[in-house]
Amino acid sequence: MLDEDGPIKRFGFAYGTLGEHAESGEERFAVEWNQAEDAVWYDILAFSRPHKALAKLGYPLSRVLQKRFAEDSKAAMLKAANRM
Repeated sequence: MLDEDGPIKRFGFAYGTLGEHAESGEERFAVEWNQAEDAVWYDILAFSRPHKALAKLGYPLSRVLQKRFAEDSKAAMLKAANRM
């Protein structure tokens, strides 16, 4: 859990895969608010590598799906922010 107060407020969370997961990796989601500039940033950081044989075969597809998720997540955040 990320929850920092100061001139730039940050809130977010991260999680990682378990040992038996098909891929090994982590993802972090964070929102930052620079109060002085009244600017907001949404950040996703993800990394992974195949852990199981089937995941190794499907790795190119997995990368495409991860990139699509990031773009969809960004679009959802923009849509939610524009409703405010």
